[in-house]
Amino acid sequence: MSNGTVICPVCGFENSTSVRLCVKCQSVLHIETHKIDQPDEYSRGNPKWGTRSIGKRLYLHIQGSVESLEYELQDGAEMIVGRFDVETNKAPEIDLTPFGADEKGLSRNHAVLTYQNGSLKVADLNSANFTYLNGQKLLPRQPRLLRDGDEIRLGRMLLTIQFGEKVPD
Repeated sequence: MSNGTVICPVCGFENSTSVRLCVKCQSVLHIETHKIDQPDEYSRGNPKWGTRSIGKRLYLHIQGSVESLEYELQDGAEMIVGRFDVETNKAPEIDLTPFGADEKGLSRNHAVLTYQNGSLKVADLNSANFTYLNGQKLLPRQPRLLRDGDEIRLGRMLLTIQFGEKVPD
């Protein structure tokens, strides 16, 4: 490589460093990656996206509500998230009916939270109005790992996840 060009290892054609495939033969070009300085938050081991390590308590903060829901996490537990079913007179383990679940499009069995081996996962249960994790729509029945600070949207209801050992301030 010289002066902003890279030589194709297959055909010897001189390519610009702005391309990733050889213009002549379409072979993958090997372009050097330069190390950049990492911000302090990464070098200290504090990634901004949260942590996989969680406490034994789950706190669900519901947007627009001053109260939070608190749950003790038990290994192997599955908790259905949804709303009360008036026809069967059954409530899911995490009943969001008091927070306007029906008006916000929650299904009776909207999603499931599964706690196993110190990790909590969420999966959509083929809900009518979908489940989103940090803005990304989840495929039905495909569990995704939850991290401290994640946002889950069920229909039009937004929940923030927090883990801990004691009640947060």
